[in-house]
Amino acid sequence: RNMYKSKEENQVLVLLSPNYFLKMVWSHKQKMKGIFTENICETFDSFIMRVLDKQLHRAATLAVIGLDTYTREKGLYSPVKRPKNSESNRVEDSESWVSRELGLTCADLDEVQVALQLQTHTTVWFLDDWQQFADHVATLTKAIARCPFKKQTEKMTFSFCPDGTWSTGVKVDKDGKGLLKLWKKQLQQLNRITQPVAMAIAQAYPAPKLLLRAYRQCTSEWEKQNLVSEVKVYAAGKRVDRRVGPDISRRLYIFMTSENSDIVLDKSG
Repeated sequence: RNMYKSKEENQVLVLLSPNYFLKMVWSHKQKMKGIFTENICETFDSFIMRVLDKQLHRAATLAVIGLDTYTREKGLYSPVKRPKNSESNRVEDSESWVSRELGLTCADLDEVQVALQLQTHTTVWFLDDWQQFADHVATLTKAIARCPFKKQTEKMTFSFCPDGTWSTGVKVDKDGKGLLKLWKKQLQQLNRITQPVAMAIAQAYPAPKLLLRAYRQCTSEWEKQNLVSEVKVYAAGKRVDRRVGPDISRRLYIFMTSENSDIVLDKSG
């Protein structure tokens, strides 16, 4: 009998050619200027969404091999730097040209890396050759393989951690009394979830298991992300014209369903 089970991980590794990567950097730069170029080359946003199959809880890593070699061989690279700043009399290394043909500098690459990390939780590897790529793949595979063991270790209880209590002081009796209060406290750990918002969500879904069940019953990713957005919020015991909203709803969905412990819930940082 086969005792092994397969599981699709949330980590996605994508190999990009230097040419295609630079074109998407150029497209990102044009987008920041308000110029849309998706008919010429897709943007990073559309590319990541396509790669992740619109599943935002997954995390992508882009690997670009031989970017420096490519730009030099194609004659795109020039070590020309920005003139010295008249006030500081320093040369800005970040303004070194990566591609004069596309008008891209090192600063543009840095900007794209930061934007990808904050907006889509995507990291970029710039590798010299295939050996470096193989080493990184081996490291990533090893880290993923160790995740189940680490999770099992984290579930182990300790003798100095008494049952039925929590660090915030919420006591849970053996009959379950206090669980609702604990659920509200847990919701308030998320940024910008106030006590009235937490109470409204807990009233709609009195337990985390009920919220997870509701997510599973949704038929689309959009429906899951906006599940609690229309939940009305009470203030001073009265229902006011205020709702949880799509941003909190999206962050709560990611928080409840993502298995990536490093994911950034706030896109704005």
